[in-house]
Amino acid sequence: MKIGILGTRGIPASYGGFELIADVTARQMTERGHSVTVYCRLGKVELRGEYKGVRLIQLPTIDTKYTSTIFHTALSIIYTILSEKFDIIHIYNVGNGILLPILKLFGKKVVISVDGIEWKRKKFSGFSRWYMRFNERFAVRFSDRLIVDSRAVWEYYNRRYGIKDHIYLPSGVEPISSNSQDFLKELGIEPKRYLLFVGRLVPEKKIEFLIEGFSRLDTDYKLVIVGGNKYMPEYERKLRELASGDKRVILTGSIFGEKVKQLFSNAYLYISPSELEGTSVSILEALSAGCCVLVNGIDENREVIADAGLFFKTNDMDDMVRKMKLVIDNSELQKEYSKKAVKRVKETYSWDAVIDRYEQILEEV
Repeated sequence: MKIGILGTRGIPASYGGFELIADVTARQMTERGHSVTVYCRLGKVELRGEYKGVRLIQLPTIDTKYTSTIFHTALSIIYTILSEKFDIIHIYNVGNGILLPILKLFGKKVVISVDGIEWKRKKFSGFSRWYMRFNERFAVRFSDRLIVDSRAVWEYYNRRYGIKDHIYLPSGVEPISSNSQDFLKELGIEPKRYLLFVGRLVPEKKIEFLIEGFSRLDTDYKLVIVGGNKYMPEYERKLRELASGDKRVILTGSIFGEKVKQLFSNAYLYISPSELEGTSVSILEALSAGCCVLVNGIDENREVIADAGLFFKTNDMDDMVRKMKLVIDNSELQKEYSKKAVKRVKETYSWDAVIDRYEQILEEV
């Protein structure tokens, strides 16, 4: 098959969950003999031409919080219609749903992947929230298949739109490990003496909630927060101001690759306070690295960890603090959940199984 992937910042991945999923999906489908092209945003991806057999096409965008995705996807669609003959086009992000009728008008086969319930994100309000819900309808109406990565999100689309042929396909995760500790030394932290969060710094991730809760703990463990957000600098400044009163809190900014692997591989406890997710790639990576994991008790997070991690009552800071203290004070409990984490990923989130199903979906379409 000739497959076009649109709607992400591009690969190699250097931002968030969709990019990581597109990266692995494109590489593995190429390894299986398919021809894969990924459209990348000019300036977001340095690599040109080809990446591990995947063809890359760089196109510009209008780089603002509200225009970057939709403008680049629209331009990619125009380029596709004029210059390409794909067997199937895979669009990421429900915010691109409004563009699907253009592809259908030209007889294109289209699948779209959605991540969580986008309109609930705190960055959307008023018109933008209505617009994201409007895009959901277009994604449902004009895609040949709609792919969700969480059973809770599957239930939402089934309940709201009455569709039963949309597809639950969880993300996979590659093994995360590192024997190096160079970056830990650079940060001034010791292995198994810090708590970790990795993700975009956006309000629904509830980082300020985590910092405030951690400040209540009487411990010499550190809290390392990895992530950034160029589109919300005021929110990042707010977090840095909040953390400035506690020398145990370290904000690294956006980092990727080996440095993040070192942090996952040596963390004592991984915490996700996020109140809005699909299948969180960061939680999967933490499980893969053998982290003991503590998550906000929303359905999507509990679905990912099953019995291989701990959760606190949804948005309950007191319960979060109790659970953090429980793990910090009980190393045997931490080791027990570390073992469960690795087993959970191997049994449920194997990329080979995910790509087998993905390939089947595209062939059916």
